[in-house]
Amino acid sequence: MTECTNLTMVDWTARLNQGFKPEIVFLTLPYERQDNLLKALPLCTAGTADLKIPKDFQQSQE
Repeated sequence: MTECTNLTMVDWTARLNQGFKPEIVFLTLPYERQDNLLKALPLCTAGTADLKIPKDFQQSQE
């Protein structure tokens, strides 16, 4: 075990064979990091924080 956070989309063929929807991802989070993640959720847009997109990023998406 690496004790690192891991996000994976899984191999396309394996996903198809197991019936996973395209929007499903898998997150591996070490136990030691779970507390920090849960405390941070309200501070990000996945929680209750207001969405803030930097102007430079907004312009590059137009």
